[in-house]
Amino acid sequence: MLYEMSDEPGVKRVADSNQLLTQMLESLPSAIQHYFPEAHLALDVFRDPEEDVPEKINVRVCTQLTPSQAVAGRARMIEQWFVPFLKETGDVPVVFTMERLR
Repeated sequence: MLYEMSDEPGVKRVADSNQLLTQMLESLPSAIQHYFPEAHLALDVFRDPEEDVPEKINVRVCTQLTPSQAVAGRARMIEQWFVPFLKETGDVPVVFTMERLR
């Protein structure tokens, strides 16, 4: 699986500030591979000063699926993997987005 980071120092800073986020990022590749076998990941920092947590990791799942297939896969991944993870660990500062490869 390929990984890209547009802001590697920022991603590391945010990940290092939250042990649960680090734990989630370690288990993320196998989850993405399960739901999106052909995908690769891109990580960057999502900043929103109006949020309680102003910096989050944006996990971009880059795939060749159609938008409707990608949204359906994202919903399954969140329901079957991410929500159970949150129930065990608590909230983590992460955002999942989908990106279509051309």
